[in-house]
Amino acid sequence: MGLFTQSQRPPRQYVTRSGMTITALLLVSMGVLVIANILGAWPMSVPATIDVRVVDTLSTVTPSEIDSLQARVARAALATIRNSTEAGDTIQTYLLVRRIDTVGASWDFRLLLIALWFGALGSLLHAGSSFASFAGNRELFASWVPWYIVRPLLGAGLAAVFYVVMRAGFGTAGGAAPVAISHYTVAAAAALVGLFTHRATLKLKDVFDALFPSNEGERQADALGGATPRITKVIPPTVPVGTDAVQIEIAVDHPADDMTLTVNGDETEFERLPSGNLGFVLEAGLRANEGTVDLTLKGGAGTSEPARLVITPAITP
Repeated sequence: MGLFTQSQRPPRQYVTRSGMTITALLLVSMGVLVIANILGAWPMSVPATIDVRVVDTLSTVTPSEIDSLQARVARAALATIRNSTEAGDTIQTYLLVRRIDTVGASWDFRLLLIALWFGALGSLLHAGSSFASFAGNRELFASWVPWYIVRPLLGAGLAAVFYVVMRAGFGTAGGAAPVAISHYTVAAAAALVGLFTHRATLKLKDVFDALFPSNEGERQADALGGATPRITKVIPPTVPVGTDAVQIEIAVDHPADDMTLTVNGDETEFERLPSGNLGFVLEAGLRANEGTVDLTLKGGAGTSEPARLVITPAITP
């Protein structure tokens, strides 16, 4: 038995039960690996900080005052910092069956690893949810399997970039020192970046546009969502005149996450169907008379050519 089967409409390959099982095992394995690395990078204790004025008192204490309360507090503070550093400076990184221990890692390096692994975790959660939906409806296309495998890498990379941009705003000249940045903050931001990769990319684009404004409005399309969306088919292509609303599907090439649908110039809500098509409700008022209804899609890269839904005369017995 192969991993794929040929569909009867249109010519697309669907993942078979064996292929779904293998893909699910890969996602679970990556999830276990990511969680293990999160535990290995998560600090056992937060680096301690004390008021520097307390430490400075050690240089002003005389031998006769060495056992004073102030000196004991300073020594205890230094011991706390030493113990915290010794307990929390080791990071365990798991690469398949091999473990790498990094001793003496800085707090900034630990935060970067936390951003990487939580970005991958967020992407895995998004990929797992999508896989469960499409596999459960037996509508999982074979062409999407590589996306599920590469998605965690994209989430981890984007989270790392997002963390670096965030740290640039926390520069020590005008912001907090690395030790003052909470690992919970980094983990939450990285997980959200992994979950909502498209929105995070748009936010980074806004940052780049603010830093390097351009006078040209050129857009470069990528292979998935950067090209102008195009309506390839309307299902059904014709509907008879009537007084009831009717469900319409449209097949789309180059769909984008931020698309909007207009029906005769009015923006209309739509849903993404398990088949990959878009579905919307044609209101009764638009099918009350014979004629055509223009459908257009607008994405970040442009607006599609209008597709027409024909309203035919009512069928009489």
